[in-house]
Amino acid sequence: TSAGDSPSNVIPLRWACNTREYRPEADGRESCLHIVRSGIDEEGGDFVEAARSSGIPVSVIVADGPRGLPFAELQYAFSRAKVSFVCGALAGRFAVEAAARCGFVIAQPFDGLTDYFRDDPPGQRRFAELATAREPRELVEKASHALAHDREREVIAERAYQRVQREHTW
Repeated sequence: TSAGDSPSNVIPLRWACNTREYRPEADGRESCLHIVRSGIDEEGGDFVEAARSSGIPVSVIVADGPRGLPFAELQYAFSRAKVSFVCGALAGRFAVEAAARCGFVIAQPFDGLTDYFRDDPPGQRRFAELATAREPRELVEKASHALAHDREREVIAERAYQRVQREHTW
């Protein structure tokens, strides 16, 4: 192939989930924010500090690596929080997994985000499948709003869940 062309036999890596393993639970959600990050990076510290100082109930979840939650506990955590903020090196994976549990996701922007979900730019929120936060103040604003507006949060989470079911399963 010439420079800039992609070979036709290369399949880009995409996060997806098995619908038998990832499904919504119907036992209620806690009014809190889970900040989900990889065990291989220390991303998200300033987001944690901002959320805690705002008074939002927050839990930090290490989702993989030697300190990570076991698979079943991670999936349960995704199904329990009203809001999950996914950040760091594996934000794409965590966004798909949380959405597969019909959870509301706020994501630190990651490469390929728009291949997975529609985010929430001003004027287009009625089509959003998740929210994005580039800085701690933005996370606090969006998490506070989502926690205070159940119906809006649930509609957006349902859109993301339907997108995962259509396009990001195996």
